[in-house]
Amino acid sequence: MRNLFRITIIALSILAVISSTAHLRDSNAEDVIRAAEVKFSPTYGRITEVFDGGQDKLVVHIQDAHTNYGAQKNSAHILEELINNYGLYLILVEGGSRDVSLNHYRNSPLEQREKEAEEALKEGIIAGEEYLNIASDYPMKLQGVEDRALYDRNMEAYLGVDEGKEEVFAYTKLLSSVVAGLKIKLYSKDLKVLDAKMSGFKHGKVGLNDYVSYLSKAAGTKKIDLSNYQNYKSLLDSIELEKVIDFAAVDKERAEAIDGLSKKVGQDELNELLSKSVDFKSGKVTQTQYHVYLKDLLVKAKLDINQYPNLEKYVAYMISYDRIDSAGLFKELKLIEDDIAQAFIANDDQKRLVRIAKDLELLTEFMHLKLAPHDFEYYQKNEEKFNIPVWVRFLKSQAAKYNIKENIPEDASAIEKMKPYLKDFYVIARKRDDIFLNNTKKYMEENDVNIAVLIAGGFHTPTLMQLFKKENISYVVVSPKVLGPTDEKAYHKVLTEGWAPAGQTGLR
Repeated sequence: MRNLFRITIIALSILAVISSTAHLRDSNAEDVIRAAEVKFSPTYGRITEVFDGGQDKLVVHIQDAHTNYGAQKNSAHILEELINNYGLYLILVEGGSRDVSLNHYRNSPLEQREKEAEEALKEGIIAGEEYLNIASDYPMKLQGVEDRALYDRNMEAYLGVDEGKEEVFAYTKLLSSVVAGLKIKLYSKDLKVLDAKMSGFKHGKVGLNDYVSYLSKAAGTKKIDLSNYQNYKSLLDSIELEKVIDFAAVDKERAEAIDGLSKKVGQDELNELLSKSVDFKSGKVTQTQYHVYLKDLLVKAKLDINQYPNLEKYVAYMISYDRIDSAGLFKELKLIEDDIAQAFIANDDQKRLVRIAKDLELLTEFMHLKLAPHDFEYYQKNEEKFNIPVWVRFLKSQAAKYNIKENIPEDASAIEKMKPYLKDFYVIARKRDDIFLNNTKKYMEENDVNIAVLIAGGFHTPTLMQLFKKENISYVVVSPKVLGPTDEKAYHKVLTEGWAPAGQTGLR
């Protein structure tokens, strides 16, 4: 009777650990913070990716929405919570190559500092981390992670792109207008639907799950084999499982499973279950790892897993979801779109227009400096096919055929002049990712900290996180909530007026 009572108490302790909302830390390593443990108010933003590399170092990467007041204010709120909850001190920033802390502004009264910092933030003169540095008394260090020479080269390429961009943007707008008119005339019904879905997904009008479901059905009609797209397949599996899981029942079934285990397993296994549950709550064990362990223990104890149908499906769901690499998924979606488009094409004119439409959209994003890394890879591999005069000849001939008015100039030299600067900008930006990685490790070591924030634009995120993952450095990717449109002119002004080549005033 006494032994049964002890087992029941342990089982209840396990459930209490899981349901507890308190932050638990590794008792043998007070300063270690696990990636899964990082929390902050969802009012200010969301966590988009978590990776636990098993090391003591953790980097919280905040994606910087440059000069967007709402996002910068939310970034400051997130930093404040990280400071209070985890003892954050070191904040690493893009665009700087030295200690850029603003502690010298703290000589003024706090109320005055708050007012002045608020005005500067609204004008885009300072960023969220600088606002917090001025408008608070928290111990914090802002440290630039740039290599000065490399940053200067990136800025020179940026200014090369900037010169004459209005003429280039006007030119690509004319091309896009003619392409849109020709789609109506040339595209089949299936191609039009695909084009509309692609546009809807890009602009946030079609959700990821709905878009993936459409692609799956479209591929099915043409018997296109998508089995080689592993991230896509894992997402599809997750979507299907999501439809049949009663998530509210998962907690109930987990509690029942633990209760059943407490009566079947030995004392050592029960103690291990308690230990695993503590690790799960503290973030040392992920959701997937914990639930796979629980399922395996049920099988080992010869308990019927079918008694817990939602828990079993949830384990499969988490395994599928964990297999998804977000950067790899979006790269696969582009390839799948191409596969489906090629299957829908009925003639050479459609084929040429589909290719021009795709490459023109990418070129436009390229010139606005909004390419994702995998899109830049595509450009590099197909650079010779971005032949504007060839595009123009085809578009003009088709426009004449279908009585579509066009006034596309024959001279596309402005675009050709910009291309080398564009390519340099992205090649150098990629090299900066390596510098960010190395300097992050360096400054965390020098400052003897186990947690740091790295603030950099979202373009750097995919490649940078791959670099961290390769070195088993734990990270959390944070996207601050954006409350309104970004003032691109303000960003351009702050960026260009705040920089000068080495030897002059400039890079902070």
